[in-house]
Amino acid sequence: MIKYVLLFMFILSYHISACSCLSEPSVKDSFIYSHYIFVGKIVAKRTILYRMTDYFPKYDTTKRGNSVFKKEYEYDFLVQRFFKGSYNNDVDSIIKVTTGLGGGDCGFPFRFGNDYIVYANFKNSIKSPNTYILKTTICTRTCSYDEEEIEELEKEIEALH
Repeated sequence: MIKYVLLFMFILSYHISACSCLSEPSVKDSFIYSHYIFVGKIVAKRTILYRMTDYFPKYDTTKRGNSVFKKEYEYDFLVQRFFKGSYNNDVDSIIKVTTGLGGGDCGFPFRFGNDYIVYANFKNSIKSPNTYILKTTICTRTCSYDEEEIEELEKEIEALH
């Protein structure tokens, strides 16, 4: 019984937590700590549904069902330029990036067809253990395409060489 109470408290606290970013990181810090930085255009969007059994494999679905626990968006970006983490600088490749829905889960509000500068990091995949996905949030420097941001990134790269 105590397991179910703790599980309920965990679920309740998870859903009511809000996004809180300390401050926007600098370009230098973002360059150091991001696994991938690229410019890309969104060419596809999917909704990823996570169920209770994705988080808790031993969850008893016979009594309570296997309802949706969490949703995220997965975007396909057609890469125009890499700044960090490239597939051998393979422009015109497709990179998949996930983010929350927004409104409290720190999801970035991407718009289909727009160009973005994306700062993303590897996260463990819940659906496929031992694999990683790229994820970004509003707490990163991810933004709509901006020449000033590009110039700052180029300066940071130049300073490293």
